[in-house]
Formats: sequence, C-alpha cells, structure tokens
Amino acid sequence: MVQDNLTSEGIRFLSDWQRLYPETPPIAHHFKACLPKRWMRIHSLPDGKRYADTAKERDTILARQNAVIDYLVPQGQAVQIIFTHLESGSHIFVSFDLTRLGMFHHARDEAAYEIWTLNDEWHSDHYNVFLAMIADEQMRAFIIAPDCLIAPYDGVFEKTMSNMQE
Repeated sequence: MVQDNLTSEGIRFLSDWQRLYPETPPIAHHFKACLPKRWMRIHSLPDGKRYADTAKERDTILARQNAVIDYLVPQGQAVQIIFTHLESGSHIFVSFDLTRLGMFHHARDEAAYEIWTLNDEWHSDHYNVFLAMIADEQMRAFIIAPDCLIAPYDGVFEKTMSNMQE
C-alpha cells in the first residue's frame, strides 16, 4: 500500500491492520479474494436479488443485515466502522462523528482510497442509514469487531469461524 496523505491515526490504523490482516488491504471488496477460506457471502433478499425495489424489500435487507451482525457482535460491543467511499458533502458527516484517516493507494487498484473511521458500540438498527446506503451502493464500509470483519451486503470474515459452526 502506498500511503499518500495519512493522519497520525491513519498511520496507526494501517500499521495495526497490516499486522492483523497482512493478506488484504482495508478495502471490503478485496476480502472475498484475499480471505477465501473464511469468507461467507450473505444474500439479504430472496433468490440472491441485489437491490430493493420496494419498502418491504428495504425492510427485509435491514432486518437481515442487523440479524447477521447481532449474531456476531453483542449489543454494546465496541466496533470500528471503516468507510472507504463517501461523498464529502454526505449527511453522514453531520449525523456521526467520523474521523478522517487519510488517503492511500493499493497495488491492485488504480484508485486512491480516502478512509474514515467511526469508533462506537454496536446497537441493532442504530446504523440502518449506513446499511441502506451500502445496499444501494452509495457508500462502502465494513465493521471491525473483536472476532470478525463484517462487510454489510458483501459478507463476513471470522477469525475462528466458531460462531458459524454452531
């Protein structure tokens, strides 16, 4: 990874990331290819349908995404949400206290990634605005929890896979 313009917090984040996940950059669309043995894709709509066409389908997406995350992350558990694609004028900046980590490039991609973070606690339905925007491809983000990475609408990487085998 080429670090273009990282903040001191961004430098710490990437250093920790590379120590924990050396096989993948902190870009959710790389997880499936870089972590294939422990990556699980989750479809939120019947028959693998990708986009919601109705309010009922939108509610289904949100309910299923929250259910998966609730299964993996206890209510009130500290999480870090990493955003890699946000419009600078997004209302997300006003609604949540995001911290800019900076810009970096990865050898596999030609695009630069500006990364932002939110350190918070997981509470079901609290992040529905994120989940809806991710489902509509208006943003890219993933959740770092103690035992897993969760890329809403794309999949889950578990360090141990013990939860999935129950």
